[in-house]
Amino acid sequence: SLNRPNPLKPSHVSVYFLQLVKSKGYRQISFHDLRHFFVSLAISSSQPIYVISRMLGHSSIQMTMDTYGHLLPNNTRGVM
Repeated sequence: SLNRPNPLKPSHVSVYFLQLVKSKGYRQISFHDLRHFFVSLAISSSQPIYVISRMLGHSSIQMTMDTYGHLLPNNTRGVM
């Protein structure tokens, strides 16, 4: 038999992350919040929305725009 690691369970990752954050004395955030933080940084560094959409694994740019479009500067909201 092959020695393959067991896949991580998402709930275990979330619990471990919360324990880690708490043990370091940081403000409590969820593991999923890191995804939103990443998108905020990507948008603020002028990454094209189609690149961000692909990195997130969204099925369409519209899905990304519906979720994160409010973070875009006013003059780029209509540009995809």
